[in-house]
Amino acid sequence: MNLDVCLYFAYGSNMYTKQMKERLSRTSPFEAQVAVLRGYRLVFNKARQNAGPAGNIVYDPSGIVFGVIYTLNQDELKKLDKKEGVHSGQYGRTEISVETVESGKIQVCTTYIAQAITNDNRRPDKDYLDKILNGAREHRLPESYIDYLNSFASGINVNLLNEK
Repeated sequence: MNLDVCLYFAYGSNMYTKQMKERLSRTSPFEAQVAVLRGYRLVFNKARQNAGPAGNIVYDPSGIVFGVIYTLNQDELKKLDKKEGVHSGQYGRTEISVETVESGKIQVCTTYIAQAITNDNRRPDKDYLDKILNGAREHRLPESYIDYLNSFASGINVNLLNEK
């Protein structure tokens, strides 16, 4: 295992490659794989200043979260920590196990779980949700999951998480 690289599981706006390239000042392509995290559910309860809530994952035994695995180097991971506010307590970095959609292989990845949360699951800002949807479409996540993401736009969240 190469200790200079890290597998990162993105489930929110970081699924959108354009955003990731901007955040990490990267010009080269990303190595990316679609994966599913079982036992969690996507919510929008991460507090943000002057904006609607950001994405977060919470434990839910029957939940699933689709996302993208990126291979990052250690410098990129440090940049991402800064963008995600790890040192200021906005998100915490944690390791999770996800299953790649293409091969079914289990991968241990780093991801971020919000530390600064609100008490409710609210509707995200349109621009923020559009980045998540752009990433979901770009990486061809299942249509049922894209429908689930779209349900947050109306504030009427349809429970499609148990579909495969």
